[in-house]
Amino acid sequence: FGHMSTLSLPCGRDAVGRLIRSGEIPFSPSLGELETTLSHPASTSQRGMDDAELAAAGISQGTVRLSIGIEPADEIIARIERALRASIG
Repeated sequence: FGHMSTLSLPCGRDAVGRLIRSGEIPFSPSLGELETTLSHPASTSQRGMDDAELAAAGISQGTVRLSIGIEPADEIIARIERALRASIG
């Protein structure tokens, strides 16, 4: 438990917005919950960085960080799959 994972949505920030609005995985800028949550570093933890700094850090507008919680793995996977489907809207 307690693993972090990062994924990058090729459609950028619009796709991230759709993923967040899907409600499948709660948005949490602190990533410190028992359940699986997500954050968008470009608008939260690294919001003070310009585009060049973000790129140098390997962060795009499509980057999402997942904090994996204690739910059963099959539930987490299903929620991520539904959220990703919503992101391609």
